[in-house]
Amino acid sequence: MRKDMFVLLLVLMALLGNGILGEAKTLVIGIHDDLATLDPADFSHRQTEIMLRQIYEGVSTYTPAREIQYELAESIEAIDDKTYEIRIRRGVKFHDGTP
Repeated sequence: MRKDMFVLLLVLMALLGNGILGEAKTLVIGIHDDLATLDPADFSHRQTEIMLRQIYEGVSTYTPAREIQYELAESIEAIDDKTYEIRIRRGVKFHDGTP
């Protein structure tokens, strides 16, 4: 029992010391390639997609089963052949904090 408590204490100290349970710190992600672009509408590079997904959230995306999954959208309705009405979910804000 004492040994278990000691191990738990060491783990907690390690987590707090690494910022996992403490204050926020910089997250570093290792990617083996450079980004092709920062334009979320103009990429076809897997490593770029991985990084852009950390920066941007799209209106919708596809699941692995190729079904549409809403992200920012609450609903998407085709009004006619060239017009879609996209309702954005509540609470979404732009980068500057405006709704």
